[in-house]
Amino acid sequence: MNSEPEEIHNEASQISPDYVRISMAAAIELGLKPGRISGCSCDCINLLQNYPQGCYANCTYCGLARERPGAAEDNSFIRVDWPLYPTDLVAEKIGELERKKEVGRVCVAQVQDHRANMDLVDMISRVRRQAPHVPVSALVTATLLNDEWLMQIKGAGADIIGVGLDAASEELFYSTRGKGTKGPHGWKKHWRIIRKAREMFGPMKVNCHL
Repeated sequence: MNSEPEEIHNEASQISPDYVRISMAAAIELGLKPGRISGCSCDCINLLQNYPQGCYANCTYCGLARERPGAAEDNSFIRVDWPLYPTDLVAEKIGELERKKEVGRVCVAQVQDHRANMDLVDMISRVRRQAPHVPVSALVTATLLNDEWLMQIKGAGADIIGVGLDAASEELFYSTRGKGTKGPHGWKKHWRIIRKAREMFGPMKVNCHL
């Protein structure tokens, strides 16, 4: 299989769970993009769900925000390119890398979309089948989750849960992620999911982004 798939012409039809965006550093580490990471390696393979509408949330700081100007496929998560590849190809490359050396971690990130929970479970399962020993974390969208979905994510092979609070107070959360910015997220729901994830995954298996 060629390391570089054919150029993507119609990203609108190339959506998760069958396609995934990966960080540029991860693409280089997996041999999907030419290049070299000077003085270090990429020990975390970051994967991001892809949908033609982007993300239905409207966080003020995020490149994928619903009301961000421009087409969703032209927007970037964090100011650098996140190239799009078939999920099975990425999982295969992660498995190849695991057989050569230890992979520090794979992180699969959700966006706000009605398909995101089922697709997250599917994508984690694909990675786990190809790379049975690599630690897998799920950077989840707490707004979408309940106890049952947390259990399914764990059953698919995730051993760490990450939750993006992205604000140090309820007031800041409201103005940057919640109703103050016409977004769907709620402070109390996020904390409920954090506490439930801690019960299910363990006290040192849940992290919060600030």
